[in-house]
Amino acid sequence: MKEIKELKVYICPETGKKCRSRAEAERSAAAAIKAKEDAVIAEEQNKLAQESNLEKKDWIRLNATDVADIAKLIEEKAKEFWGIESIIDINVTFGQVSNSHDAPIGKKTNWSGRNKDYPTSFLGWSGRIKGSLINYKSTKKHMESVGDILFNQYGTATGFRGFHTSSGCPGSVVGNNPMDIGFYFFLEDFPKLAESYELFKTEFKKIIDYKDKLNDQSVSCNGYIDSRQDIIDLKDQVCKLQIQIGELRNKHSRKYTLDNPIEAPTIDPQFNTIKEYFRSYSGYLEEVYY
Repeated sequence: MKEIKELKVYICPETGKKCRSRAEAERSAAAAIKAKEDAVIAEEQNKLAQESNLEKKDWIRLNATDVADIAKLIEEKAKEFWGIESIIDINVTFGQVSNSHDAPIGKKTNWSGRNKDYPTSFLGWSGRIKGSLINYKSTKKHMESVGDILFNQYGTATGFRGFHTSSGCPGSVVGNNPMDIGFYFFLEDFPKLAESYELFKTEFKKIIDYKDKLNDQSVSCNGYIDSRQDIIDLKDQVCKLQIQIGELRNKHSRKYTLDNPIEAPTIDPQFNTIKEYFRSYSGYLEEVYY
């Protein structure tokens, strides 16, 4: 019968792995701890990188104070954040912007107004944007466009949030077809512009209220004037004088007409037929009507 030998086994406290020696178990535990620490650090670094990239994507949206400066900000910040050089021109106007395809961040779209209980538009700017990239080298195999790169369309890694594009040419990254496309963004996605709008509404209301007060004052003033007895007496005199003037004008007009008769012209019997030649959609030649 063979002798039974005892074999001492050391268990790694981190992984549960069986080791032949204490040193091996300690090395296993140390490696496992380091791997966990590295994973935590990598996750934190990835989180910070994502937050940093999101801050870059949101920079214009959160900091723009003047719509006229947005094109310049896109050029400057795209180069600063991602090394993308571009030339941008924006032409937009303020008003109601449809949310059929896109909506403010956190809000829902309403395709063709199908949801009757939800807005079909929000305040914002819409129009067109033109632009191209300068010496851009693509690092991706699939097709890219200027619009996708600059405005974070379809979840691309770069681009500013809060901007939306519609129909038109999205732009070739090699520059042979510049971007010329529909462009819009919503007021509530741009907090500093929204603050300006609230200030505008407040100040504009002051102007409207002031004009209303002036109108009310003018009405009251006229009412006061018209109620004065001296004004009433003068109005009566003016009215009587105007009646007298009218009677005199009629008298002299009748006398002048009788003293200066005008002989009626002899009209060619073909006139009514001929004038039809010159009828237009708005009447007769030189707007002469008979």
